[in-house]
Amino acid sequence: MNSTAPIPDRDGHGGSPWPARLAAVALIVFGFLPLANWIPGEREIGIWHQATSEWLNAGFIVVGGGYVLAMLLRNQSERWRARLAHLATPILARRGTVAVVALVALATYLMVASGVFSRRALIIDEIVQVMQARMMASGHLWIPTPDHPEFTAVLNVVSAGGKTYSHFPPGGPAVLMLGELFSAAWVMGPICGFLSVLLFGWLLRALEPRLVVRRLALLLFALCPFTAFMAGTHMNHVSGLTFLLLGMAGTAHALTGRGRPVLAIFAGGLGFGLAAATRPLDAVAFALPAAVWFLFVAARDRTQWRLVPAAALGVAIPVAALLVVQARTTGSALRMAYSVMWGSNVGLGFHGTPWGDQHTPMMGIELINLYFVRLQVYLFEASVPSLVPAVVALWLARELRAADRYLLGSAALLVGLYLAYWHDGFFLGPRFFYPLLPVLALWSARFPGAVAARFGHRQLYWSVIYSVLIAAGIAVGINIPLRIGQYRNSFTTSRWDADAAAERAGVNNALVFVRESFGAEVIARMWGLGVPPGLAEQVYKHVDACRLHQAIVRVESLPAADRPSGPETGRMLQGLMGDSARLIHSPFSPDTTEMVLPGSTYTAECLRRMADDRAGFTLYPPLLQARSGNLFVRDLPGRNALMLDAYPDRSTYLLRPSSSELASEPRFERVSRDSLRAN
Repeated sequence: MNSTAPIPDRDGHGGSPWPARLAAVALIVFGFLPLANWIPGEREIGIWHQATSEWLNAGFIVVGGGYVLAMLLRNQSERWRARLAHLATPILARRGTVAVVALVALATYLMVASGVFSRRALIIDEIVQVMQARMMASGHLWIPTPDHPEFTAVLNVVSAGGKTYSHFPPGGPAVLMLGELFSAAWVMGPICGFLSVLLFGWLLRALEPRLVVRRLALLLFALCPFTAFMAGTHMNHVSGLTFLLLGMAGTAHALTGRGRPVLAIFAGGLGFGLAAATRPLDAVAFALPAAVWFLFVAARDRTQWRLVPAAALGVAIPVAALLVVQARTTGSALRMAYSVMWGSNVGLGFHGTPWGDQHTPMMGIELINLYFVRLQVYLFEASVPSLVPAVVALWLARELRAADRYLLGSAALLVGLYLAYWHDGFFLGPRFFYPLLPVLALWSARFPGAVAARFGHRQLYWSVIYSVLIAAGIAVGINIPLRIGQYRNSFTTSRWDADAAAERAGVNNALVFVRESFGAEVIARMWGLGVPPGLAEQVYKHVDACRLHQAIVRVESLPAADRPSGPETGRMLQGLMGDSARLIHSPFSPDTTEMVLPGSTYTAECLRRMADDRAGFTLYPPLLQARSGNLFVRDLPGRNALMLDAYPDRSTYLLRPSSSELASEPRFERVSRDSLRAN
């Protein structure tokens, strides 16, 4: 088990290293060159100049310091290495080592979830999945759409056919539901992270013969900042990676002849099926190459076909559940909620986006470039490019086994699929590339051994080792604490505890009108008229806010029987986009997403709403996390009577900050029904 020779494929030979070298070249091109800044267009790598400046400055310290230490300690280094190997090998070889690392990781993730992210869902994706988890915990896949959805609708929530539910696949919310049963959805990210570490440890047994490399890869994956921060969230990327690792590990063990192949392949199929019910695109990226790998193995050894029923059963169980959920929500087992909400142009391909823009191959290249440059920063937080160890190890690889080729092929397919996807996925790092972390951790762990195999334990080797230690010290001592402070002080509105504030203010069983910005109100009113969300966003970005508001009010004033359908209303509002080239971001409101047309004359109502923005507003979606008996709805002047009549017995409050300052917390103001009705 401690041999440094590669584990051979079933035919007894390792494979050519050319896929690894192609991967190294791809990482250099997309991770070290500012392609997006060279391609004409709106998308640029905003962090490029700051990142490269930091890399150069830190590089002198890291590389220079490593060289100097290697010179000064050249006589002691080998003795220290031998002594460390003698002490560490028995510890690393213990059966419980992986479990200990996983438990340390769990404690870390729980501290991140609690101390950094306040146990709260902070962004709309998290909030909506928690909302769906609560539906599931109550025994429902959807709730009836209210008569006036503009008061409660939020982004990423489908309201169609009288049903309201999340647009996310059910796997992620189902995981959160397990925590929600105990009013603790926030623990599920750390628990999934813990399981991912255990599963990665299992996968490594089929990937890497060298014990030290396996343990180093496990530590890098478990405790790298990107893993730890993401595992402290409610995002489905965390559970999605857990399921992918189950799929990868089960497949790798079955196809390399380890353990019980039938049970392993069943686990692999189950993992990929669960991943398909959580993040379908990621599942395709890792399951399709696994199927190709299986076909190659079965072509040489026909006895492997006996594994097909177990693999098919594993996949079928969660996929069948996915199809049932989709049938009961969207009305068709094969129709995803994404397409119900955003239309057919939400998926892969080079076409128009739901926002009305055009996704082209060049824009896809820009996004991939942006993701890899972000990985350089957010993966290890080391002040030097995080991908350097993996690039060097890939380039110096001498041969590849089937499992290595499988992982590299899956990683390449994942990158290719997201090249064809139009949305920029950023949260705590390039979240769409989160499934690449096991691959990058493994190749980064192979870096010291690859350098030693090529150059020996000489000056260069020890310069590299000491440089890595210096970079790790900078990350742990400086960069990670700074990032923790940044994250801890972000998303302040989403962290506000409405239940505790309501209890302090004596607000109970009340109807609370939430003052959002004028722009947010305009979008919500379009949703209430049935305008498709993508079209509503497009219109909002290209029409003067006051002019758009006036057009919406005119449609709202029509009798329900005479109103045009939602799509017809959207097309009518699109007719107001003729002056879009002249629009500027609002200089009158703190919400600069509101657009204004210079020289326009505004009504007294619009001027008042802009003044309301300057007086202070908050966000409605985070209030979906409240558990008290209070009902939070949007404050929609001119329409509040609809809510007042629906809830005649509740006391009424207005929720808004005392000012537009970012640090100003919302507060409950007791208001009369007459004033809300007249507003």
